[in-house]
Amino acid sequence: MLLRLSRHRLRSRILLFLALSFLSWILLPYDNGLVLLVRWHFGHVSHALAASDAWMRKPPAFPLGTADVGLIVKTGFSTQERLVARLETLGKARDRSNVVLVGDYATGQRTHFKHNGAEMPVYNALAYMVDSGSLASRPNALRLQHYRNLTNAISGGETDLARYISSLEIGYKVMPDKKWYVLSDDDSYPLDASLEVILGNLNPLRPYYIGNAIGNYQARFAHGGSAVVFSQAALYRIFVRNTGVVSRAHLESLDSNRGDKLIATTAMKSGIYLEERYSRYFNGEPPRLTRIRPDRFCAPVTSFHNLSPSQMHDVGKVFKSAAKAISWVDIWKIYTAPNFENFLETPTRSDWDHVGVLDDGTMNTTSTPDVATKEACLNICLRHDSTCLAWTWEAGSKACYTKPWLIVGSSSKGKFSGINAKRAMALSRKCR
Repeated sequence: MLLRLSRHRLRSRILLFLALSFLSWILLPYDNGLVLLVRWHFGHVSHALAASDAWMRKPPAFPLGTADVGLIVKTGFSTQERLVARLETLGKARDRSNVVLVGDYATGQRTHFKHNGAEMPVYNALAYMVDSGSLASRPNALRLQHYRNLTNAISGGETDLARYISSLEIGYKVMPDKKWYVLSDDDSYPLDASLEVILGNLNPLRPYYIGNAIGNYQARFAHGGSAVVFSQAALYRIFVRNTGVVSRAHLESLDSNRGDKLIATTAMKSGIYLEERYSRYFNGEPPRLTRIRPDRFCAPVTSFHNLSPSQMHDVGKVFKSAAKAISWVDIWKIYTAPNFENFLETPTRSDWDHVGVLDDGTMNTTSTPDVATKEACLNICLRHDSTCLAWTWEAGSKACYTKPWLIVGSSSKGKFSGINAKRAMALSRKCR
């Protein structure tokens, strides 16, 4: 009898604990640390289980037309040359009805940019925030003073006001009827065909926020340079239903140096979290430096970043007319790198580098000193078959570097480089 009572009490306490935990979860603020920690761990498990791209091979559940995706380009007074190149590489389907330019200045009459013969004004993000009244409580903020005098702003290096939130808001207000909104920098190139494949499988009436995930669990955000995507439902929730949160974000932008991070915290306060399942489709590098990882070989890539005006024109020539989604491994083929099979017969490229930046903050470079020959460096890569896709040997320093990904790369005097050909071939076969 006593045993039965104690079991009943234990069961009751467990149920009470679960009920209280559930209530706490519901009542806690969206950006509470405990909520974010649980979401972080749950997200890693669920995303690992749903890593397949098979869903994208089916007909899109929510097909998109050319006017369904709005592009918001964030620019600046000192980067107008980049903006000119960006507009010159826009696809023919893009016109002024689905592109909005936002900067730290505004163009006047007869100074608007042009695309396809139509004038494209630049909207002033700061003026927008001032006119909205969001900054009224801090009229003497340092950045605000600098922006009142554009010359001082440029010479003082203060041109990087966190304009992401205001750019997104302006884009939404100017193009209120789009299903999806893509926010990118003027040195970024979103790949429309790849984006359409992904977005065509997502319901825009659900609050989606997607992009290249970086940061820790307390502030997980989409890297702005890789392009940031919001659904119509997400922006409605943020800019229509949570105007107080947006006003506070405008104030925070006066001090913030990470506008893309501020977007995430603003979205979280509105109950919208970054969907990390789609993170691996976004890329923050130019094509030749794009890290082609094992888990992304066959997946579509949606963006390039950090492009100079000449690189932007080159990328535009290559991808402007792309009718199909571009996969990560397609970049290798498009930029005429040798076939993977060629490395079986000729394993080394002289004066080349397939590894790329060594100190990129990812801790993924394996460095081995005092390696006598390039053949020995190749063998180091092959001995670590599961973690090495590319290797580079420096003749001068005798250092061997390996990476778990590969890049198309470029000419690099005094370096000898190659790839783990058999592994690359096996990964590529999965794309068929």
